[in-house]
Formats: sequence, C-alpha cells, structure tokens
Amino acid sequence: MELLTNILAFLRERNAEAYLVGGFVRDQLLARAPARDIDIAISGEAVALARAFANAHGAAFYLMDAEHGVARVL
Repeated sequence: MELLTNILAFLRERNAEAYLVGGFVRDQLLARAPARDIDIAISGEAVALARAFANAHGAAFYLMDAEHGVARVL
C-alpha cells in the first residue's frame, strides 16, 4: 500500500479531485488479494498529473488516449 500512499500524497499536494475505481476497489470490497494495478479517475488534467507523478517517481509514462485524457504510469 506504499504506492497508494504515495499517490494520495501527490494528489493532495496538487489539490486534485480523484477517485479510486476498477479492480482495486472491487478486490478491497471483497477482501481479495489486491489487484496489481490501481485505476484512478481524475477530474481535470489527468494526463499532466500522470506525467508529473511518473517524473517525480522515476516511473515510465504512457499516453493511451489523448482525446479522452487517458494515461498510464508504470
């Protein structure tokens, strides 16, 4: 959960409105082993935030859909 803590701290610092979604939430609700990925819906400049997070943490960034503001940080 250290990754989630880092993500939340990063988003708080930028006053970003964000929501956990997808398999991570499902697995938490069903008390399953956590999914290996964390999906986050962000209001506003999601791509810019994803790129900034990747840069701040030395992670890879991948723009998946510029038109819909979808990106992935690995």
